Amino acid sequence: MYSGCKTHRVDGEGTAALNIERDRQGNEMRVSLRTFFTCSILLGMVTLAQTTISPINSQGSMGFQAFASPSPSYSNHIVFIILENHPLSSVTCSGCAPYMMSLGNLYANSTNYVGPVSSTWNPSLPNYLGLVSAQTWGCTSDPPPNSGGCVTAPWTCSSPCNVIDRFSKAGVSWKGYMEGMPAADICNGNGGSDGGTDYVAHHNPFVYFGNIVNNSTRCSLVVPSGLSGGATSCGTSVTTSVISSLVSDLNGTAPHFSWVTPNVIDDSHDCNMQQADSWLSVVVPAILTTKTFETDLSATVMITLDEPTTGTYGTTPVYFVVAGPGAKLHYSSSTKFTHLNWLATIESNWSLSCLVSGNDCGSTTMSEFLTAIVTPPSAPSGFCLQCLLSNLSSSSPLLIGLAVGLTLTVTAVILVRRHYR
Repeated sequence: MYSGCKTHRVDGEGTAALNIERDRQGNEMRVSLRTFFTCSILLGMVTLAQTTISPINSQGSMGFQAFASPSPSYSNHIVFIILENHPLSSVTCSGCAPYMMSLGNLYANSTNYVGPVSSTWNPSLPNYLGLVSAQTWGCTSDPPPNSGGCVTAPWTCSSPCNVIDRFSKAGVSWKGYMEGMPAADICNGNGGSDGGTDYVAHHNPFVYFGNIVNNSTRCSLVVPSGLSGGATSCGTSVTTSVISSLVSDLNGTAPHFSWVTPNVIDDSHDCNMQQADSWLSVVVPAILTTKTFETDLSATVMITLDEPTTGTYGTTPVYFVVAGPGAKLHYSSSTKFTHLNWLATIESNWSLSCLVSGNDCGSTTMSEFLTAIVTPPSAPSGFCLQCLLSNLSSSSPLLIGLAVGLTLTVTAVILVRRHYR
């Protein structure tokens, strides 16, 4: 009996000691778990911050920022493609341009974009000058740059002369891509004459302004569009090499505004619309699958022609389509628009001042084709839940790491609790 009591006393002391030891170990484990859990959260936050910040601060070879200020109204990135010399009826006729038709039906198209304002915007050069400067400078032919006559005024103009002046002042990055241009850029008189692979100077508006050509920074931004010069005859197919320079930039940190001029074969100047249709069927998908267009939900491709050549200038429509994630889907407009409305839209997008009173100044913008940029809503505390979810969904290693870390932590806590019940 006494032996049993003694044994009971000893067992109680052992149990108490064991409990103390268990408590000590439990406390140590809880501290370790808290440390592990805290480190996991901190690591996740650091990784998430890197994932969020990197695309914003990343720089490409030209030093362009992908999502830098100024803040646009509709589209962070616009790629503009200009084709040649056909009315809209040359596209809509049965079997004439199936890709262009499908693109317009999928995205936003105009049935009344007439391009040239009037017959004074004829032939090509007046349209190209008007698109970037809101005026034709009195040109009614296609003379080379700085060759006297009507091209003297744009060459000797002092700022502001063109939309590039507005871009530069506002910090909007830009670049011109010319298919078939033989020179590396238009600096030092390059690109001012016809040559290369069916490149013509009067389809390159930037080379007509002295404040672009004679500016070492600006002239270096007008370059060949790719490694290939494009098709050399009607019916010739092309590959994405014709816009490899553009695609490379769009996969890096792209300029906000990109101008693309195909050569006179691929823009259908010397061919029927089937050539441009075939070219676009290669080029547009390549653009839409770049990093810029896959990550920027406001990015757009705008496609039109300089003039109809048949019908009445100012009333005969040409093809106009806005494609990409920033364009409306299955949308068609019959509102009459001209090249001046297009320029006013570009100016409005980046809050730029207009250039010519009575021309782009006061012209209605074409915002109806675009979806306005929407800023993700924030929680009351200022924490952006949608931003977090977007980053998690696009960052699979981070998502997996956090999920595994959280699972291990919860499992360990459950085991400890079960062990000490």
